[in-house]
Amino acid sequence: MEKTIEKERQVARCPYCGQELTHLLDYATRIQLFEVVFLDDGPLYEFVDEADSFEKEEFYCPYCGSLLANDINEAKKILRGGNHGQ
Repeated sequence: MEKTIEKERQVARCPYCGQELTHLLDYATRIQLFEVVFLDDGPLYEFVDEADSFEKEEFYCPYCGSLLANDINEAKKILRGGNHGQ
């Protein structure tokens, strides 16, 4: 008879407020290019293009708003139960 042993998953918690984390808030700054025409009733913007990468990306606790990670790999580690900042 084969016995299966499951590795116990660590619970991800915010190091600042202690709440259990199932997700993070991802705030990303991306460069976008617009054409603008100034009309009598105000400017008219038309989207032209967007950069392929993010200029800046930060991940925050959805409960207390604390910054937890500055890149996606660090954010994944935190959600897998890894320690913040390691």
